[in-house]
Amino acid sequence: MAQRRHLIQLSVDELSAYRAAVIACAGREERRAAERLLGQVASLEPREPAADRIQFIPAATSAPLALRALTHLRDEGLRR
Repeated sequence: MAQRRHLIQLSVDELSAYRAAVIACAGREERRAAERLLGQVASLEPREPAADRIQFIPAATSAPLALRALTHLRDEGLRR
């Protein structure tokens, strides 16, 4: 059965907080997935100041971590 692919959408202002959420949510056994996800996010950072959003589909191996980090980021935002 094929895995469902998830689109992650972030504002440029959320990028540093998302990277922190990836690190906070990664379990010891997810080190490679975290590194891959952080590299993917870094490669997508906008080069133009006018860009305000990025979106990406995480690799299948890092998708669970990517979704947990997004949930963590949004939950923390609601608490502030």
